[in-house]
Amino acid sequence: AASSSSQLGGESAGRVAEAAEAQVESQAQRIYAAAVEAERAWMKAKIANEKAAAVAAEKAKAAREAQVSLLRILHKEPNITTNAPAPAQAPAPSPAPSTPAPSSPAPSPKSSKCGGEGQLECTTFSKVLTFGYSTVAWRGFVDWLGIFCTLIALLAWRCHRGYSIFLFVCGGLLIVLGVMHGAPSMPSR
Repeated sequence: AASSSSQLGGESAGRVAEAAEAQVESQAQRIYAAAVEAERAWMKAKIANEKAAAVAAEKAKAAREAQVSLLRILHKEPNITTNAPAPAQAPAPSPAPSTPAPSSPAPSPKSSKCGGEGQLECTTFSKVLTFGYSTVAWRGFVDWLGIFCTLIALLAWRCHRGYSIFLFVCGGLLIVLGVMHGAPSMPSR
């Protein structure tokens, strides 16, 4: 009887071991399938990201080209593209006799005060900073600093703050420093 119970115990232990082995194998197959699926999803995401990056690069290129075209239109420069040949231009019609011809040519986008060698670029910021290119950049910065100090001093004085006199003095001195040196002589062309 003992030998049959040990035989039954051995058979049941074998079945349990086989069942456990089958369960481990089943879990391993599920994990492997999940890993394969995750890798496929990762590859799909990678391909989608690469496509999105390519589309974004094309859009950025188109936006740059549009910006350049708009800047050329604003500065009345001819539209020259590097990708396409320039179309043949038809001769412009002559103005009607009733329309008077302009007496002076259109001003060039780059004047003698900006855009040249050793000069500031022709931008709105540079023009405002230097008061229409009448001062050098550092002096324009000093002048604007004096103006802002004076405006803040006025605000502080209206709010009854004690440091308004200090700001008035600083602003006034900065403005006087900027005006005292006068405008630099601009080279004429």
